[in-house]
Amino acid sequence: MKTLNKQTGFSLLEVMIAIAILATSLVVLLNFQSTAVLSSGRAQSLSVATLLARHQMAQLIIQLEENMVKQGLPEDKTEAGDFSEIGYPDYRWEMAVRKVEVPAPPLPEEAGGDLVNKIVENITEQISRATRELLLTVIWKELEEDQSISVVTHLVDLKSNKFGGVSK
Repeated sequence: MKTLNKQTGFSLLEVMIAIAILATSLVVLLNFQSTAVLSSGRAQSLSVATLLARHQMAQLIIQLEENMVKQGLPEDKTEAGDFSEIGYPDYRWEMAVRKVEVPAPPLPEEAGGDLVNKIVENITEQISRATRELLLTVIWKELEEDQSISVVTHLVDLKSNKFGGVSK
């Protein structure tokens, strides 16, 4: 009887190739996992910042509307603070109220001349006097860099005597 000398098992080269494929696959999977963790953290920070911006915007609008009743619209005003009183000391806010300048639209010359231009200028001036822009920015640190979101709204005071001295 003849015996065949067959070797069973893997050669060193085959084992090395398998380990290289496994290592490459693990590096790719780890990269995907770290990207997912970073994206999840960013999404959570943005969600918190959005909710804090809504909260602070509501507080500021209530405060400004109460002051409008007493003193009218503010001219330019800035404030800043943080959210430590509601449990988010890593987030801060900055607010700016500014007068809105509404430019008069260009009118064609055949629109009526000086009278129409004066009326349009008067209307845009009245709108500018009765309107304020409220810009709120929420800022936080993420990966040692400042991140922020901004929200803008407008306040209009129609109850004051700002419309040509006519009381409503």
